Amino acid sequence: MKQIIIVLSFIIVWTGVSLLTVFSEEWSGPVFETSSDSGSRVSNESFFKGVNYYVQKNHIPQLKLNATEVTVNSTTGNTLFFDPVGEAYTKGGEPILYKGSRGIYNQGMGSLFINEKVQVNINESQLNSDRLIYNLGKDRVETIGNVKTKSVSTKNGDKIFVESERAISWPKKRESRYLGQVSGKIIRKRAYEAPVFFESNRMYLKLNEMLVTLNEKVTLKKQPFKATSHRGEIYLENYNKKLKYFVLNDDVKLEEKVVLSGTSYLRKAYAEKLEGVMAEDKIILTGFPKVYQQSDVIKGNRIILRENNEVVEVDDANTNIILR
Repeated sequence: MKQIIIVLSFIIVWTGVSLLTVFSEEWSGPVFETSSDSGSRVSNESFFKGVNYYVQKNHIPQLKLNATEVTVNSTTGNTLFFDPVGEAYTKGGEPILYKGSRGIYNQGMGSLFINEKVQVNINESQLNSDRLIYNLGKDRVETIGNVKTKSVSTKNGDKIFVESERAISWPKKRESRYLGQVSGKIIRKRAYEAPVFFESNRMYLKLNEMLVTLNEKVTLKKQPFKATSHRGEIYLENYNKKLKYFVLNDDVKLEEKVVLSGTSYLRKAYAEKLEGVMAEDKIILTGFPKVYQQSDVIKGNRIILRENNEVVEVDDANTNIILR
């Protein structure tokens, strides 16, 4: 085992105190710089104000942080920060910008914890939460409690807003997983294109693939319909294409308000699979589909519904029927 050499150097000046901690080349850092007030020591704890804090490994930056106050515990290896603001860097060098009310850095674990009023910026995403957990040099960021995020697609300008109890992000892969009472909406770049609202227990966002995956107690809303299922997917690139924009699977239930000539009625449908093609304002039902429209009950192998249109297209494998 390589011996780790620790050198402590205190430089006391009239305006303040600087503390420098240097490890071997394998792990160099952290470094403290204080801008005002002298450091004091009580038992195994040291206190500083106006601190800039740095951690690097093999001369590569891992963490930069500014705090109004810092407490260093030499026994536990914990460094406690107040009002921390700074940057952390993943293994691939992607920056993670963060701030909060309080924070702890554990030197032995290489872990950073930020608590209360947490704000994080990762790539095209902004996150707010109660807590942040990050292990230096890893490609994994965890936020916990009242998580609210906003992600912007660089491909089409979609804004994806998500709220959940917990979120895990992988900056290099540009992916995020949301857990617990997930809800959100997708706002299109063009104001005249209707937003899509969603809910589920779990959600996976893959910005590189432009894909949203929803699992457990899935609800999808877009005027004029609401649909529920056990699983769902949203293909963000396909909104204006003659391709499926969203897909729902397993025990699909649909309610749609049909408005015709000033009157309206509620159309209901059931199926194992639902596909929505936004460019054509149509919904395709398969897997023993059944549609209840006013006094009619319509069945077939494949049923197509169109927005605010009483026409129902039915394919029963032998014939194609259009019902009005």
